[in-house]
Amino acid sequence: MNKGRFGLAVLIVALSLAVSGCASKWVTAGKIAMNGKNWEKAITDFKNAIDENPENGEAHMYLAKCYKETQEYGKMVTHLDLADKYFPKGADKISNLRKETWQELFESGSQNAKKDDFEGARNDFTTALLIWPERYEAFTNTGYVWQRLENSDSAFYYYNRAYELAPGEMSVLENFANLCLNLGKYDLADSLYEKILVVEPGNANAIMRRGDIAREQKNFEKAVSFYKSALEISPDDCIMWFNLGVIYFQELKSTDEAINAFGRSIDLCPDDVNAQINLNVALILAERFEDAIARLESLITDYPDECIGWDLYSQTLLRQGRKKEALEAYKKFEDCDKKK
Repeated sequence: MNKGRFGLAVLIVALSLAVSGCASKWVTAGKIAMNGKNWEKAITDFKNAIDENPENGEAHMYLAKCYKETQEYGKMVTHLDLADKYFPKGADKISNLRKETWQELFESGSQNAKKDDFEGARNDFTTALLIWPERYEAFTNTGYVWQRLENSDSAFYYYNRAYELAPGEMSVLENFANLCLNLGKYDLADSLYEKILVVEPGNANAIMRRGDIAREQKNFEKAVSFYKSALEISPDDCIMWFNLGVIYFQELKSTDEAINAFGRSIDLCPDDVNAQINLNVALILAERFEDAIARLESLITDYPDECIGWDLYSQTLLRQGRKKEALEAYKKFEDCDKKK
């Protein structure tokens, strides 16, 4: 009785050894093929090892590496995951293979994006996501690429996924907030800028963006408050001075405040024609004609092809009773407009 049981045990052990030995031979053969860069044979050998023993984690790991070489990344991911499950002793090797592949794809995507090859960049980044889905950087870059490809829904999805993975990462917050602002998702954008300001209270750009949101939501007094706060931190930002001037001029009807804001904007960015035009319109409405004429003469001298400058100059001269000069200026406007 005991002998019978012992014989059965020996038989089971022998069968186990036979299976293991066969799988080991396939793995050995696959390694040899890999060393010779015969990827097709190596793949066949490792598949044979897995057919013999589906839980052969080492074979899964090497098969994943082969699929990396043949750029069959979907199959690579499948066997990487199985290697993680069945080959704990190879955890470091598996992790390094995953990281190396992710890095190569990420760098390739970045280079393609720099060359404006956004389709190629998208393919690289989305493949990198399959390899290592816990890394937020590829999600952020995929969102950027979709944005450049003018697919707002996809851009939002990937930026949002990056935010879910790394909600405290400042670059992720800023990218997602800016996209939400551009898409008109004002409440979400505002909450994201608010989170940025919790970490960086002196972030003038985030404060300015909250001002932009308040302006879009027609909360103009709040917008002014945000812009003024931002300007206390960054007083040399001509864009913020311009935005402040627009609100004072168009929404709050505070002409003097608008003139001051547009003037500061021009002092900082003297080549901003749009700011110059807005300032001159405000000066005309405030009946500060001499100031407007002086600035308009400078404008039409520096930018003779800006037709609206000739038009404003003509109107201002007419209000001053200088009809002949006004008519000459208006003819200049008509000639300019015909060229357009």
